[in-house]
Amino acid sequence: MSRPIPTVLGCLEREIPRGARILVAVSGGLDSVVLLHGLVSLIKKLGLHIEVAHVDHALRPTSARDAKFVSNLCAQLNLPVHLKTLTAPAAGENIEAWGREQRYSFFAECLESAKLDFSVTAHQGNDCAETLLMRLVSNKEPRGILSWDGERRVRRPLLNLPRKALEDYARINSVTWCEDETNLDTDFLRNKVRHKLLPYIEQEFGDRMVETLALRGRALAEDQRVLDECVAAAVTQLAALSFGSKEWLGVARMKLAETPVLLRWRLAAGVLRPLLGFAAGRTLAQRFVDFLESGQEGLELGTGLSVRRHAGGLELLRGSA
Repeated sequence: MSRPIPTVLGCLEREIPRGARILVAVSGGLDSVVLLHGLVSLIKKLGLHIEVAHVDHALRPTSARDAKFVSNLCAQLNLPVHLKTLTAPAAGENIEAWGREQRYSFFAECLESAKLDFSVTAHQGNDCAETLLMRLVSNKEPRGILSWDGERRVRRPLLNLPRKALEDYARINSVTWCEDETNLDTDFLRNKVRHKLLPYIEQEFGDRMVETLALRGRALAEDQRVLDECVAAAVTQLAALSFGSKEWLGVARMKLAETPVLLRWRLAAGVLRPLLGFAAGRTLAQRFVDFLESGQEGLELGTGLSVRRHAGGLELLRGSA
């Protein structure tokens, strides 16, 4: 029995609670403009209050054009809009991670100031499939995209849809948008996956493979959330202590001993995240576990950080261990 093909409005009606006060993230691109158009068409039916957020990353010459497009669109729709222009990050910083952190931080500020319930982003099935494939081909821990991110208060109601469904919606409803020219640059891994790998997979294995990959990616994200919750209490307890102190090291070793072997690297990854500024992969996290459980004198963590044993505890250093 073939899977039913979902629709934009069907997904929104199913995923957005009635009476919600929402912040819609709109970049000006196809996906986010379709998301906004669909939500506006459901305002009366669902009793929604809608406000819009746009972040100008100021990383390309046309970004100001996109901000103006979103501002004008919101004026036409009589919707409040929250705009923010960023300052370029420090040299060597991961641009994608920086942009993501800046966006979600701004969304959180808007939710608080406007007393809104949650943010809504236009992530769709292709995004989920691309993320899964990107992490696999770059030998990173596989991760999916959650439809509900409770920590950030973000809903992603279109994850069941392939991008083609959004393109069809835009054509039928005469929706216009801004095209980000960098989306065509296959020097970027995501674009290479989007324009080369995914089309090949669809051609060879069926035109609904995006939906299949997206489904697997979402299931993986849900599984990972549960596994991370298994070590969350231990991570929180360690975060309340001074990292590397004698007390911290004793508690860390006790918590590792209490944790199933296959989950210990997740505990270590949770501990390392605030130190590194990004999620440690399984390999680095497991090396940290081995370091904590052994008599090894020091360990390099990457990004110029290292730890070494000191005064019965650990010392965090800039540079080699």
